[in-house]
Amino acid sequence: VDITISVEQNRIADCRIYGDFFGQGDIKDVEEALQGTKMTREDLMHQLKQLDIVYYFGNVTVESLVEMILS
Repeated sequence: VDITISVEQNRIADCRIYGDFFGQGDIKDVEEALQGTKMTREDLMHQLKQLDIVYYFGNVTVESLVEMILS
C-alpha cells in the first residue's frame, strides 16, 4: 500500500491510495472519507472505523492503515 497525502492546516486536503489490495470496494470512497480529517491518530482512527476497511483493503487493519498514513 502506498499513500500520498496533501496536508493543509493539519488536515488532509487530498489523498491517493495505491497498491495491490484484495478488497472489493472502490478505494476512492476511502480517499474521499479521509479528506478534511485532522492528521491525528485519534481523528484518523475515528474516521476509518466508520468504513469497512476489510471490504476496501482485504486483510488490513484500521490501526495499520493509520500507521501508514502517519509515517
